[in-house]
Amino acid sequence: VFLVCWVPFFTLNIISAICIRYDLDEYPACNTDPIYFSLAQWLGYINSFLNPVIYTIFNPEFRKAFRKLLTDPCR
Repeated sequence: VFLVCWVPFFTLNIISAICIRYDLDEYPACNTDPIYFSLAQWLGYINSFLNPVIYTIFNPEFRKAFRKLLTDPCR
């Protein structure tokens, strides 16, 4: 899940940095619609949302600690 969510974000940012650094505006990859940057960023947010869900499902110790945190947050 981590790779699926973050690879588009970092790929677009690396391409953007290379295009700016070497002034490569004539290449199609350098003319990326801003909506793709927004979508890639939201994939990263989705990853942050999914992390506790995934850890809770697959890790019994995390599940126990998470349950304790939610049921008794002041201790």
